[in-house]
Amino acid sequence: MNIRTIRQRLLQSTMIGGTALMALTAVSATMLAAPSAAVAQDYTSGVLTGNVTDGSGAPIAGAAVSATSAQGTVRTATTDANGSFRMPALAIGNYEITISQSGYDTSTQRATVAPGGASYAFTLRAAGSSDATELSDVVVTARRVQDFNATDTGLTVSVQDLAERVPVGRSINAVTLFTPGASAPDASIGASSRRNQGLVSLSGTSAAESVYYINGLNVTDQRSFLGYGEVPFEFIQTIETKTGGYQAEFGRGTGGVVNIVTRSGTNEFTGGLSVFYTPDKLRASRGTSYTQGGNNSAGTEVYNQYSYSEVADYTAFLGGPIIKDHLFFFGTYNVRDVKSEGAYSRAFAYNQATGAITPGANYSQAISSYDDPRWGLKLDFVINPNHRIEATFLNDESTTESQTRTYSATTGAGLTGITDPLYSDAGEDIRETYRVDADFYFNLFGDHHVRVGYDREDLTSSAESAYSGGALYNVLTAAQCAGIAAAGQGCLNIVTFANNGVFTAEQSAFYIQDSWDITDNFSVQLGVRNDQYTYNNVDGEAYIDLKDQWAPRLGFNWDPFGNKVDRVYGSIGDYYLPIATNTSIRASSGEIYTDAYYTGPTRDGSGNVVLDANGYPTYGSLLQLDYLSPPGAPDPRAVTEADLKPMYEREFILGYEHSFIDGRFADWSVGVRGIYRNLESAIEDTAIGDAIVRYCVRTNTACGQSGPGDADFASLFPYVLFNPGDGATVFIDLEGDTRTDAAGVANPAYNPQTINLTAEDLGFDEVERTYKALEFTFRREFDGVWGLAGSYTLAQSKGNYEGAVKSDIGQTDTSLTQDYDHVANQLGSYGYLPNHHAHTFKAYGNWMPADGFNIGASFTAQSGRKYGCIGRVPLSVDPLAPQVGTPSGWYCPFGENNASIQTPRGSQGETDWTYQVDLNIAYTVMDSPSGKLTASVDVFNLFDGDTATRVVEQGLIRTSGNVMTARSPYYGMARSYQAPRSIRFGLRYAF
Repeated sequence: MNIRTIRQRLLQSTMIGGTALMALTAVSATMLAAPSAAVAQDYTSGVLTGNVTDGSGAPIAGAAVSATSAQGTVRTATTDANGSFRMPALAIGNYEITISQSGYDTSTQRATVAPGGASYAFTLRAAGSSDATELSDVVVTARRVQDFNATDTGLTVSVQDLAERVPVGRSINAVTLFTPGASAPDASIGASSRRNQGLVSLSGTSAAESVYYINGLNVTDQRSFLGYGEVPFEFIQTIETKTGGYQAEFGRGTGGVVNIVTRSGTNEFTGGLSVFYTPDKLRASRGTSYTQGGNNSAGTEVYNQYSYSEVADYTAFLGGPIIKDHLFFFGTYNVRDVKSEGAYSRAFAYNQATGAITPGANYSQAISSYDDPRWGLKLDFVINPNHRIEATFLNDESTTESQTRTYSATTGAGLTGITDPLYSDAGEDIRETYRVDADFYFNLFGDHHVRVGYDREDLTSSAESAYSGGALYNVLTAAQCAGIAAAGQGCLNIVTFANNGVFTAEQSAFYIQDSWDITDNFSVQLGVRNDQYTYNNVDGEAYIDLKDQWAPRLGFNWDPFGNKVDRVYGSIGDYYLPIATNTSIRASSGEIYTDAYYTGPTRDGSGNVVLDANGYPTYGSLLQLDYLSPPGAPDPRAVTEADLKPMYEREFILGYEHSFIDGRFADWSVGVRGIYRNLESAIEDTAIGDAIVRYCVRTNTACGQSGPGDADFASLFPYVLFNPGDGATVFIDLEGDTRTDAAGVANPAYNPQTINLTAEDLGFDEVERTYKALEFTFRREFDGVWGLAGSYTLAQSKGNYEGAVKSDIGQTDTSLTQDYDHVANQLGSYGYLPNHHAHTFKAYGNWMPADGFNIGASFTAQSGRKYGCIGRVPLSVDPLAPQVGTPSGWYCPFGENNASIQTPRGSQGETDWTYQVDLNIAYTVMDSPSGKLTASVDVFNLFDGDTATRVVEQGLIRTSGNVMTARSPYYGMARSYQAPRSIRFGLRYAF
């Protein structure tokens, strides 16, 4: 049996949690000298507003209102002439609200403050009334009403409450997917998270465009934007998903914001243990899926019935006071034992001379496991009701053991010896964060809450990647070497790809925003944010420096009837996305990347490959060399165009919400909103040689090109970051010489100059991505017996660019996709984008027929994903269209006699609708003063829906001789399916 082992350590989240959050603590301490200032409040606190009336609905002025937290903190306010009060900057959590006024019985009611804020209606009964007498010793939950404090859209979830009532995965993104406008991305993108996490697409953007915060600190994976710092599930208090309309303090994402607030200790000790187990034996299976192949490969068949997955999750948590009313702790320790064996896969070779397809002799299977503990600790120091310090410590360091086994496809027996080389891709990410925010309140033609802030992030990413042994050696057959080696001769292909170095960057931003209550029923949110960032290459030289990214934010709330149950709201905003540090690693590092073909390899009399003393194949002379990247940092002036603009998106939202307060639909709320988003600018990379050829022809410059179709000359030039659709000023050597030679030393022939490429030289259309949606929402809060919530989204996402990653081929090189490598790649690229789903319906809720017995369920129905066909653009269409490497054009051999015709994105088919029902049954086994023990069973995908969620989109087989009629037999066949039915057993004790 062949076993390959990879040990990969991910340390970035540990550094984020330690360095960054301690930096926040230091900033908080310095702010205590300013009584009117608060730190990072809107991430971890909210505004409580309310309206106090009597039994007839008349406002009660001058009522004394106090809010007492579980930490013993008491905040007070007095109602104004309209019966309204406001308490800003309250810590997230539950409060007891006590209201008193002469002539009325004192009332104590419960309220919950969520991130951003919450608004409630309170009613006082006249002293001595029968209702007041009956309720005098009862604490009831206040009635929540429309919140007029903000204009953001999305969903805020009390995580522990949701998990007790509804079937939900034990992860941040599993909760986020309940949000209107949130969808799971393609499986090939979702599987690319380096942290074994699911991902999410918000409001039609790619999965790499949203930003994640934990207790106010950015924990987004800085290397790829695909993932985030994870925390134990029991450590989470609320998850607030903002899909749009959010204020100026939130930035660095064109998608949305996922704001996580962790639990805090209180004056009462709380704690518990939980165990959750998902056995493989109760998991359903899936059929065969397919993937496109590499060079001279028809594709791969993936036999999913052989896969295996088992998860055991153990958690202990404890919280309470260290010093009552002042110092608190809450800690969680979580161990996940995850074992996974992938499907068997079998490659099928393609003979470009005969068209024959031959199955490979072996099966391969990927195996992985990890059991590293995660832990979190939150400390709260309450100095007084208006000032507090929070410190959070997190560790989600993960070590994944990965193996590859190889079996004989004929006998099923395990094989010995290494059949595939190992590629190691390691590194460390560190984010140091410094942040300060301040809040000011005053009255000037209405009440103002002005918030200003500044933050800076210092990023460091290191790269240590290479093939084991230094290179990838492929022994190729005569058919695979056709067009490279002599007729009938095989060859040896050696691929060298290595990258080592440390890369730094600095991001900073300042903002100001004003929440202005102009009248009692009309308020506006005015804000502006300015971002800037500088990224350095492996030598510490800045290669990109973007400033003045001005992002205006404007929103309004209107209560048209002054009854606090109707809300009309809207917003306009710009959102900017920085670049991932992977861009520095790939574009500015001087990574070594060559693809070479040699005669040979040498064989002995038995036909075996002869190895030298070091175990490497022996071979002959060089046949072909594709020199894809020089071993030395490129000139930083040559990495980007001179007038590069940042990537940003513009958004418009208009919505209406209504809360029912009486009648059959009392306690229900409904809403509708329209959303329009347009990507205004993008940063991508392009093979600048195509434009250089056109420039040299246009200006009659003898650069070395033989004519307008000289692809060989164009291939001498590097990739450059630019804004598609515009002209570009670039710094380049017009003869294609590089800054360093093949040995990595200074090249004396390097003679760069500044040239102005026109939009026609570059040849690209402007980037296009529009998202239009209508979202309908409904909600009935859980009242102790039942609750229900959900949404329906009617959406359209179209354009020629998905975003920072490319789902069509599963490419996760953030902002370095193949979309703009060549003009040919853009032909036929406009259409329905991968994250387009015309219809999405979500509903979730629970019913408690008896004390201690809960039945919860969720239902999701979503229309399919449209797809096109990816192949090669014929030279007759574009003389510079790439004819080697992975197919990247929207042309496929679907015409007469397998002729290539344009097959635009989203035009060739659509996957079926997906339907999924999840079920939760929970029973309280014990409920006593010493604690509560609850047993639960969750069934995910109850009816085992097995719809294909993605198909193979490559319709042309990649061949050495570039056979344009080699049609893929796997095109349009299932590449991934809905996750199979699984059952999770849980046991949770809490006191």
